[in-house]
Amino acid sequence: MNIERTTLLKALNSAKPALGSNNQLVELNHFWFDTDYVYAYNEILGIKAPCKTDFMGGVKGDLLLGMLDKSSAKELIIEEDGNELICTAGTAQLTFTLLPFKDFKDIWTIKEPDWDNSYEISDAFIEAVDAVLFSVGNSKVLNPEQRGITIIQRDRGYADLYTTDSATISWARIETDRKIHSENVRCVLLTEFCDLLKGIAKPTDKLSIDQSTASLLVQDGMFVFSRLVEEGETPADFETYMREYTKVEKFVKIPKEFDMALARAELLTTKGTSEVTPVEFSIKEREPPVLTLYAKTLYGEIDDEIEIEPGHEKIVVKADVSLVKRALNKRTGFAIKKECIVLTGPVNFFHIIAPN
Repeated sequence: MNIERTTLLKALNSAKPALGSNNQLVELNHFWFDTDYVYAYNEILGIKAPCKTDFMGGVKGDLLLGMLDKSSAKELIIEEDGNELICTAGTAQLTFTLLPFKDFKDIWTIKEPDWDNSYEISDAFIEAVDAVLFSVGNSKVLNPEQRGITIIQRDRGYADLYTTDSATISWARIETDRKIHSENVRCVLLTEFCDLLKGIAKPTDKLSIDQSTASLLVQDGMFVFSRLVEEGETPADFETYMREYTKVEKFVKIPKEFDMALARAELLTTKGTSEVTPVEFSIKEREPPVLTLYAKTLYGEIDDEIEIEPGHEKIVVKADVSLVKRALNKRTGFAIKKECIVLTGPVNFFHIIAPN
C-alpha cells in the first residue's frame, strides 16, 4: 500500500499518548493496526484513532515513529510479508517485525459505551478541566484526590470539578444539561486522561463515565478510555471549603500592585535559603483599607502596603507567597480567611491556598 508519510504520522501521534514504555509488556509498546484504526494501550490510557491500512498486526511504536520523524519522504510504500512489515521511504527501507493482531485482542478488552446516553462536552467543561488542572498533584501518590480531577455531579443541574496538591485546591462549577456522572458520587479522572481531553476535545464530543472507566469519543472517530482512580463519598473537608469560602460577595477586587508586591516578597523569602519563610498577609481597617505583606529573614525585611477596595474584614494569616503568586494570572478577586487565602475569577472558578 502507498500512504502519505504525514497522514500516517498524524494517526500515530494521536495514539502516541497511550503507547507503553519498553519496560512494559511487549504488546503495550506496539502500535496495533486492524485496517481501519491504529490502537495503543499502556494500562492507564487506551486510544483508538482512525487509520486506513491494508495490513493487520503490531509494530514496535518507537521504531515506527522514529522512522517517520527522521524521513523527509512524501510517501511511504508499506508491504506485508508474513510476519514482517517492509516500509520504504524514499531511498530508505526498514523491515519491522509484525506481531499477530490476536495478541492485542487479548489485552484490549474495553467495550465502547452507549454514546446515546453520554454527556455532550461543552466549552464550559473544557475550560473547567483546563483551569482546575492547575492544582493537580503527583500521579504516584496514594491519595486518590491528588491523582487527577475529581468530578461530583450535583442533583440541581450543575457539577463541581476540583484538584488538589495538598497545599492548594482549584475548583470550578459548571452547569450541566445532562449528568456527567451519578449524582453526589465522587469520581476521579486520571491526570493523563484529563491532559489529553483538554488538548483534543471539542464541544459536542462525547464523555461517558461508568463505575470503572472514563471514555471519550472525538468527532473524527478517535476513542480514548482510561480507568478511574476511585469512586466514593465526597470528603467532608472539601464540602466545608466550598460552602464557606467561595461566596462571591465576600471577595474584593485584586489591586494592580498586588503582583509586584508578591514578586518582592517572593524574592526575599525564597532566594538564598533552603526553607521558605511564610509571608504575613493582613487587612488593616483604614481609609482606604490596605493589604499588608510582611516578612523578615536573615537577609532583610519587607513591609509592603497596598490600597484595596472596602468590604474585607480585618484579618491576619501567613502563607507561602509563591503559591499565591503563581495562581494570580487571570484571577480577579481575593479573600483572606484564617483558614486559607482564596483567589477567584473567571466566573465560578476558585483557587484555595492553605495557610502556612
